[in-house]
Amino acid sequence: MVQKTKEDLKKEQQEAQAELEALLNQTRPKNLRDGVRTGLNNILSGAIGGVGVAVLAPTMGFAAGLKKGGILGT
Repeated sequence: MVQKTKEDLKKEQQEAQAELEALLNQTRPKNLRDGVRTGLNNILSGAIGGVGVAVLAPTMGFAAGLKKGGILGT
């Protein structure tokens, strides 16, 4: 395991703080249409991501099970 120097840790902390500030300083929607569009985009992105995980996780588990001796693990 590689130990990080104090300078590296401080730099990472500053980068994380900058990302947090950027996230918190996002502007409000200009109008109702912009707000609805942003909201629907976020909902759709979350749904697609959830479906992707729901399909990918069992598939990866099945593949790992096959490598370890089959579906039943024998």
